Amino acid sequence: MSLKVSGRPNARQHGFTLHTIEGDIENLSKLLEGETITIQGQQYQVTKDGFKLVQKT
Repeated sequence: MSLKVSGRPNARQHGFTLHTIEGDIENLSKLLEGETITIQGQQYQVTKDGFKLVQKT
């Protein structure tokens, strides 16, 4: 699973924020490729194209 939608801008590349029920995730552009982030209990790895699901809870 990936958070990037084909044909849409990559939120991390464009400095956007991610808003979830749990809260806001800002500074996506400061995340480095290979780092992981937890979003609503699921762990994602930062990739050059967006985010890749690495652990589903």
